[in-house]
Amino acid sequence: MAAPFYLLLWFVTRLVVPRALREVNEPLGSRDAAYTIQEAAHLVKASNLSGWQVSAGPLWLVVEGKTEDGIS
Repeated sequence: MAAPFYLLLWFVTRLVVPRALREVNEPLGSRDAAYTIQEAAHLVKASNLSGWQVSAGPLWLVVEGKTEDGIS
C-alpha cells in the first residue's frame, strides 16, 4: 500500500473508526494480513490456473487466470 493511503487509513483508524474495531486493530489488521503481489503470484503459480496474471491497484490485488477446463 502506498504511503499516502496507509497514512489516510491510519488517520481514519485513530479518529473515525469505532472503539470496538480499534481494540481489535481494524482496519489496519486486515491490511497487515493481506497478501503482497509476490505472495499471490507464488500461490497462483502452484495452482492449476493457466494464463494467470496478478495485478495491484492502490488498495486492491487482482488474480486472474483459467482452470484446465477453460473456466475463468
